[in-house]
Amino acid sequence: MQGAVDSLPANNSVHTLINIRNGVYQEIVYVNSKSNLTFRGQNRNNTVIRYRNNDSQNPGTHNRMSFKVFSDDIAIENLKVTNSTPKGGTQAEA
Repeated sequence: MQGAVDSLPANNSVHTLINIRNGVYQEIVYVNSKSNLTFRGQNRNNTVIRYRNNDSQNPGTHNRMSFKVFSDDIAIENLKVTNSTPKGGTQAEA
């Protein structure tokens, strides 16, 4: 998914729909200076973006996300975003 985000021009003014097929996507997605985006999963229960990222790996809440957005006009539909740090692990945010 990050490749789809990276392929867009910065501060794009045309709405872009990123369709995501069912599957588990093990990656950090970082959206910065990309606007007018919709991420649309195929199925809410079967389209999952996840990554194991927690305080012991990346101290501070700014660095331990699975899906991070610093942009305007972003929609996330019909998919699940999780942080796959195991229960009992250090602090983690999705």
